[in-house]
Amino acid sequence: MINLPPTFWQDVEKELKYVLYGDSISEDAVIKFKLRNQAGELSFSQLCEILKNEKGCLYLKTSRGNEFLHFNDSFNFFIESYNPIKKEIIYAKPYYIVRHKFKGEIIGISTRNSRIKVTKNHSLIDILEDGSIEKLDPVTAKYIFNYLSKDKIISKKIIKYDNYVYDFEVPITSNFIANGIVCHNTDSLYIKIPKTFDDIKESIDVCENAANEINKLISHYYNSFLLPKMGVDPKYNETFFKTELTANSMLLLSTKKTYAYNLTSKEHKIFNPPITKYTGIPVIKSDTVPFLKDFLKTLIEDIALTKEVNISNELSKLAINSFNIILEKIKTYDFEYIAAPGKWSNKEYNSEIPPIIGMRLYNTLIDQDIFKPGSFGIYIPIKIRPTQEFNDLNKSKSKYYLCNTPETRINYLTLPYGYDKNELKQIFNKFGIVAEPLDFWEWSRMVDNEVVKKIIEVIKSHA
Repeated sequence: MINLPPTFWQDVEKELKYVLYGDSISEDAVIKFKLRNQAGELSFSQLCEILKNEKGCLYLKTSRGNEFLHFNDSFNFFIESYNPIKKEIIYAKPYYIVRHKFKGEIIGISTRNSRIKVTKNHSLIDILEDGSIEKLDPVTAKYIFNYLSKDKIISKKIIKYDNYVYDFEVPITSNFIANGIVCHNTDSLYIKIPKTFDDIKESIDVCENAANEINKLISHYYNSFLLPKMGVDPKYNETFFKTELTANSMLLLSTKKTYAYNLTSKEHKIFNPPITKYTGIPVIKSDTVPFLKDFLKTLIEDIALTKEVNISNELSKLAINSFNIILEKIKTYDFEYIAAPGKWSNKEYNSEIPPIIGMRLYNTLIDQDIFKPGSFGIYIPIKIRPTQEFNDLNKSKSKYYLCNTPETRINYLTLPYGYDKNELKQIFNKFGIVAEPLDFWEWSRMVDNEVVKKIIEVIKSHA
């Protein structure tokens, strides 16, 4: 095979990564940019024509009509992009813009606030709860992100198209913003290795070696045949394809798909004894019941990742111990450990969420506006067996009281942090409020019960 120069990988990261083409966005899409510190807003086609005449750009056109504008490091040009670390819109420096002729069907996507036309295999972006991003298929997508606000798609239309389509390569964020919509860089090349491996380290090594050999073959083809045929000096070729491991089975629990790859492919370790790192699941989420966090940690660390344990016995023991904790906390009115954090947001609701209904109930019970929009608290499931005092409550005395909330929806009570347990006991007795252990057991798991179910399924399948 071809031997690459020792500095190849470092050099590739600094220079242009040439691609053959990028399926992407129609020429009339508008992008915001800064050129020599002057802000502007133009369509892709207009911007491309301006940049072609700039000294800081290297313009290339292939024999098949693909055009590249490579931006020098010193060229003062930035475009709008989403930074998943800062979770905000920034101006990022692109490596290049690519355009090519496309004749065929593209998709016109419309929301209440924006419109965009893309080729069918171009990725939009889904922004996850932690701010990270995943690709969003425009064919199946039900929403897009318009300047970071989730925007529901109201129509899709297949359009006959015969013109240029455009794409940016933004190295740091891997995305750019067109018509206010967050879009992904040029999509990837996927190669399947038709072999299974018992050892994950062996599979990673084989995949990486194969990727390196493929890069060598492509570079050799470009340098020895394609570029000389086009009259392009091979010194301009710095080709690199990012690699990603795809496993035929993997447990991903409410987390972005790249986590497993990062853990195995970048760290190159099989942990023994296991080192647990939680990403994305309720163990690290701020809105999870503390009781559920500890339940999951025990389930994962003391059962799933521990060898030579009796699975059935350990699961039964965990269930009994956890239920006893709930019984004790209810008995002593010590709800903080088994309650979920909740907030009264300022946004408009079609139907108010349980924490807010619980806050309205608490305000009504104590006859004070303790909770208002912006307030935080902890909420629990309850049942009401109304006493005469409850029936006599003035539920509309304040706009922050229950008002017109149907009794069928009064299933939760939100408490302020640091509440007085003795006073709460008196409130429960006075108004006929009951906290039942079975309700807590079902509810605390229901906060994200799919995670618990999946872990238990995996444990049992490997028992």
